[in-house]
Amino acid sequence: DNQWLAARCRNRRFVGRPGIACAGPGEEVGFDQDERPESDFSPAIELTPGERPDTVADSCRPHRLIPRRIPFLEERPDRFESAWDETGFTTASAGAELLAGKWIEVKAGDNASLLLDAGSITTGYPRLELDGAGTVRLAYDERLLQGRDIVRDPSLPHEPVAGPMVDVVHSHGGHASWAPVFWRAFRFLQLDVQASGKPLKVRLPGYLFTAYPYPELPLFKSSNPAHEQMDRISWRTLRLCSHETFEDCPTRERLQYAGDVHVQARTAYWMAGDTALARQAMLHFAESVNDEGLTASRYPSRVPQLIPLWSLHWVMAVGEYYQYTTDTETVRSCLPAISRTLDWFLERREPSGLVGYLPYWKIADWCGQWDGGTPPGMECGPTALVNFMLVAALQAAAGLGEATGQLAKAQQRQTQAQKLAELSDSNFWDTQAGLYRDRPVAPSEFSQLTNAWAILAGIPVATQIPEIAETVATRPDLCEAAWFGKNFVFDALLQASRPDLAARLLEPFRALLPQGFTAWPESPLLSLTSMFASECHGWSNLPGLAFRRLYLGVSNQAPGCCRIRIAPWTGDLESAEGVVPLPQGQLKIAWRQTEDQFTATIVIPPRVEAVFALPDGTEKQLQTGRNRLTQTARPQARQAGAISR
Repeated sequence: DNQWLAARCRNRRFVGRPGIACAGPGEEVGFDQDERPESDFSPAIELTPGERPDTVADSCRPHRLIPRRIPFLEERPDRFESAWDETGFTTASAGAELLAGKWIEVKAGDNASLLLDAGSITTGYPRLELDGAGTVRLAYDERLLQGRDIVRDPSLPHEPVAGPMVDVVHSHGGHASWAPVFWRAFRFLQLDVQASGKPLKVRLPGYLFTAYPYPELPLFKSSNPAHEQMDRISWRTLRLCSHETFEDCPTRERLQYAGDVHVQARTAYWMAGDTALARQAMLHFAESVNDEGLTASRYPSRVPQLIPLWSLHWVMAVGEYYQYTTDTETVRSCLPAISRTLDWFLERREPSGLVGYLPYWKIADWCGQWDGGTPPGMECGPTALVNFMLVAALQAAAGLGEATGQLAKAQQRQTQAQKLAELSDSNFWDTQAGLYRDRPVAPSEFSQLTNAWAILAGIPVATQIPEIAETVATRPDLCEAAWFGKNFVFDALLQASRPDLAARLLEPFRALLPQGFTAWPESPLLSLTSMFASECHGWSNLPGLAFRRLYLGVSNQAPGCCRIRIAPWTGDLESAEGVVPLPQGQLKIAWRQTEDQFTATIVIPPRVEAVFALPDGTEKQLQTGRNRLTQTARPQARQAGAISR
């Protein structure tokens, strides 16, 4: 309304940067004099009143306002850790002075440059001050390059940062301050300064860090020191991929994808206890359903995109949201869209009863042997993965229907799931291989992800599951799941009571630590070979969840986490401790084992029923508050942990 003051911004233009259009434009800014005085501002012009959608009575009032669904983002000052490659400044210690918040100067007509390192990938608004005449160019990147080699240690040979994100600030005299309209994502910031006919002083007192305000809880720790470092990287990855929405990555697309949200939301529950950003995401995709009945693959987004399997991930993410929160109001808001989405798939069943060809982008996972991330056969007919995931989504929808009192619809979805499961089992099972084929007519095509989803959807009988799990984890010629798919392979191995096999999935993450990663990348292979892969990606955040479900051994046994089971997989560890946030409060677990004794201390929040499985399989009922358990004569490490999903 007209209580706001406004002024036309004449000195700033937005410039698209190739390859990062979704992440917002760069800026080119010019200051002709000192900063604009307040007298240039005038009352804003009110167009029409903003009204809530449910109160609008006149179509001539097009502006709709809804209550904000999430808290405001955190903003706090932060500083760069180190400065490198300084040349051209009037003092030899320009980098140290800039880090200390002091002014540094470039003589008239001279050029100077400086590389700043934040120490890890971050998101924020750099704050630049200028006094004098000249141009400052700011270029940002997650890593450094030397030719086509990727460098993460600024002490090693590297080229100047060229972007892809670049801002350019011109000053024609006087004092000016600048910060970008949109936050930037970076680890390294290259500062190139060119003074014109007058000296130019520059000050960059740091940046204003911003991200979604997750509550920060203690990191997971164990007798393996790498675990705490990995958990810190998981926490950073969660934070930097969470702002006004979940994001796949902060540096490039910066979009909320339904598949990524399936992983990110559960990580937010288990690492931070936050549900607001997940609730918003569930509603966003419900609101994105098109006329056909399919959700957008990413939303909000001006550029439409459809990935059918991402819609199934969203349905299952709503199911997991309910299991953690028991928020039936949000579930009811999503159920009409869930019903339309499931019907979209069911309408594409072939005479065999299996779901066949699907249009649009058919990506499932960036498996190395799958062309473009598409399962074999998906271009022309039924595939096991599509049908297995649909069974799991129908089961999730049945559970949501029961939770909201829609019992007839729930029974219908359960019947559809059961029928499709039986058809899928008979069409895709390969008796000789002891696995499910990726498609009915290709006996040599098997993958980890397809068989993981078979376990998660309950396709095989119980006696088949141990062999499938063993083969999925150990057979070298299977199509290996990429980092997105590994989240669901992990789920399946835990559901198969094989925590020992699930633990092996963490090894590739540990192997990245010596290479200087500060967040989990989109793909370890791409990050070693491609200059265009993201080095911070939400779908890669398996360790943060895995530590809490595996080594702390927590599994949710009832909606709202009112009943839990704690069955730590001790493996080769001597100790582990951590916090799992539940809706009722913090669940705290610490255990230690020696050659002759296992001890555990567990703090149970109110209104939570909990049982603890000791290493020998003995189960103990826990009470609210502090519990201490002891078992003498350390047993051999379990090969089956009976950890349920």
